[in-house]
Amino acid sequence: MYSYVHQNAEIKREALTLLVLLFKAAEGTEREKNIFAKLSERDSRKIIMDHVVSRIDYRSVDAYESKKASESSDKSAENDKEKQQRYEYDVCCLMQQLQHLMLNLQRHKLLRGVLLDDTDAPKKVREFCDVAFEPDSKIPVVNSGSSSRDKKDEFRKLGFTTENPLNEFNEVPPGCLALDCIHYFCSKRKDEFVKLVLENCYRADSHECPIGRASIELTKLLAVVGEPVVEDCTDLHPIFFSHDYPFEEIFCICINILDKTWKEMKATAEDFTKVMSVVKEQIVRTLQLKPPNLDKFEDGLKKHTYKDIIEHWQKERELTEEEEMKAPQIVALREELRKEVSEVVQQQRLKMMERGCRFRCPAKGRGNKDKPCYLILSVNHKFLHYGEVDEKVTEIPPLDKLQKINVAEIKSLTLGKDCAHFNPRRKGHYYFSLVTDSNKPDSHKTIDIIATDEKTYNCWIDGIKIVTKGKMNSQAAEADIEMLLEMELKLQLLDLDGVTIPTCPLVVPPLPSNYNFCYSL
Repeated sequence: MYSYVHQNAEIKREALTLLVLLFKAAEGTEREKNIFAKLSERDSRKIIMDHVVSRIDYRSVDAYESKKASESSDKSAENDKEKQQRYEYDVCCLMQQLQHLMLNLQRHKLLRGVLLDDTDAPKKVREFCDVAFEPDSKIPVVNSGSSSRDKKDEFRKLGFTTENPLNEFNEVPPGCLALDCIHYFCSKRKDEFVKLVLENCYRADSHECPIGRASIELTKLLAVVGEPVVEDCTDLHPIFFSHDYPFEEIFCICINILDKTWKEMKATAEDFTKVMSVVKEQIVRTLQLKPPNLDKFEDGLKKHTYKDIIEHWQKERELTEEEEMKAPQIVALREELRKEVSEVVQQQRLKMMERGCRFRCPAKGRGNKDKPCYLILSVNHKFLHYGEVDEKVTEIPPLDKLQKINVAEIKSLTLGKDCAHFNPRRKGHYYFSLVTDSNKPDSHKTIDIIATDEKTYNCWIDGIKIVTKGKMNSQAAEADIEMLLEMELKLQLLDLDGVTIPTCPLVVPPLPSNYNFCYSL
């Protein structure tokens, strides 16, 4: 059974090889057009789609391609599975070559501008203008009472920048191919074309999508698919065998998606390049799914919205940055910067303490309310001033009215539940106590403090640890250090944007055997 199937597969592969060779041999002749016309017929395309394209197992193609890249393949030692993979790979390569040859017939339009004696080009321009601005199209036209419409205004509404659009089709690529695509759109999908122009006319001038310019750039973008390919390429797109005019139909679908994306982005003329980048990503990602027909292609484009593309780019950027940060050189730089950044965070904590802050102090006796108190660190970081203050007074109290303790006399710092004044029923309060070993009669052995927000609490705990020669180890401090470290690293690496960082140090060449050389001007 396998030998019969294998023989059938061999015949199919050899037939495709012969077809590709005949097509290549006829390149540039009338026979090439005849072969293209025959292959473009509905019956021929149906045979190709049903018996060749739809039966390609892309997993086998990928498996063989990976194996081929990693090791030299020995055909004589292949088992049945490997032979099948090689067959799928060969058929995919042949179909891709056939796809390229068929699309290559558009190449003469792609590389040719509008000739002076070309009578069809002006007719096509007039035709899509007439379709867009015919009386029943509901598109507002300047000087509509006049017998001759303002052509310049019509061209502007269609997104052309010059008075004569033919000049814009002289740029190659895409040349005449862009004009043919727009003409195909207005003649074969008239309602969609009119709707596209109508929607643009009712947008604010700053948010109009330049249809003419967009069509030219979109044609140039789509033409990349038909560029000459490397040998043994498997970049096959079944969609190109699903219609008599696949390129033009794809253009019609994509120009609608481009306008939809333009609207989603609320784009202006300055955003044109960005919009085209998003549309390119939408097309590339959809073609990677190998849609078998135009409907599937259109559905795929609609699923890849502007929001999805931005999220995809963001994830890619994050993954790239994550990989770059793992490079030994970056890790070493990170550790080198950590000490400097930690010092910055420490200084921020100390500056905050120098400005002082209001806290609450537990009142003596049950039922009494907490009283406001003020803590402030001296500029020389040797004394901590504290004392109760008036509830209504918001100014910083004079230091001579506050008690002070020598920072060196702070014996320990008690936090949270370990504090004697901790009250679990009170939410949103943060407790800490300073235990001193001062022998002064008017000094408290313990200073109990209540902070009403977590940020202030963390900063003061870190600051007290710093001035008492302890280690700043709160989660808030670590988060601040990491944030500043990331920012500093990115600033340091700005000049290396686009430069690949080597995974290992560059090899330093040996010293020259002698230094008997000089440079003469």
